[in-house]
Amino acid sequence: MNWLRNLAILAVALLLTNTADAAGKAKKKAKPEKGTVVKVDKDSLVVKTVVGKKKAGNVTATEKTYKTNDTTKIEKVVGKKGKGAPATPGTPLKLDELKAGDKVLVSSKDGTASEIKVASKKAKKKTK
Repeated sequence: MNWLRNLAILAVALLLTNTADAAGKAKKKAKPEKGTVVKVDKDSLVVKTVVGKKKAGNVTATEKTYKTNDTTKIEKVVGKKGKGAPATPGTPLKLDELKAGDKVLVSSKDGTASEIKVASKKAKKKTK
């Protein structure tokens, strides 16, 4: 009878670890997607994203349409985020200020953009 109790304890432990792993995977946050703005409408944004690596030669470009609403946060960011670099707050933008060719980072949930970060263009150096 002792082995039956040990077997039951083992079965319960395996059951609990499986459900904990499944719950951890479900809460995983989706990564934001990098891309270039193709088209801006009053309630949507079309972004061209590139998947793959140039060195490997398997690059595919796709266009995704994101819906926008009043809660969509749009900001222009300056500089790179990294170690030792001070965090600079972004400048708020409106959807109609976006134009084709802007580099963006879109965080979305269920096809609706929750946050759009626009990369600022670097000033070109003048040649002598």
